[in-house]
Amino acid sequence: MKYILTFLFLTTPLVAVAKVILNCESTRYDISTPYTVKWGKGWVPKKHKHVISQNKASYYFGDRLIQEGKLISDNNDKIKIRYRFIHKSQTYTDINFLYFKKKKKFSVDWSLPGGYATPGDVWGTCVEESNYSKADKKADVQNDKSNTMLSEKINYAEDKCKDLGFQKGTVKFGDCVLKLME
Repeated sequence: MKYILTFLFLTTPLVAVAKVILNCESTRYDISTPYTVKWGKGWVPKKHKHVISQNKASYYFGDRLIQEGKLISDNNDKIKIRYRFIHKSQTYTDINFLYFKKKKKFSVDWSLPGGYATPGDVWGTCVEESNYSKADKKADVQNDKSNTMLSEKINYAEDKCKDLGFQKGTVKFGDCVLKLME
């Protein structure tokens, strides 16, 4: 079992995680009564920033961190983030941030528990940045080369072990492959 786990560890590709920064500007506040646009701007100001890394997001007004959030989804079309603010008067307020990648636009709405009226939503645009540096790209190329070489070495060892009569999927086959890779 130890050899199989070692083998799996050695053959698992390395993946770099890029950080995405969304610099956003609110352009339309569709706020419903009894709430006001001023109330909406208190939650989502004219300019704000979202820093996304792995499954986390950070919400900034200028350089001031306002709230940590959870990355709900990130696919080719959109990024969805939920920021949960805990209050004394009610259990929480969720800000649901949705960024449409192709149109470079966002929408924000609120979830309020306890029968509170829905405040409406805010729309705007974002400029997307990535801190995926040249060094990260170079490391990925090196990892790809290293993984390719390792894969070729494993394939060679597996073929040799088959030629020696070991059956793939057995412990003896795994031992053989590991021995030949040393």
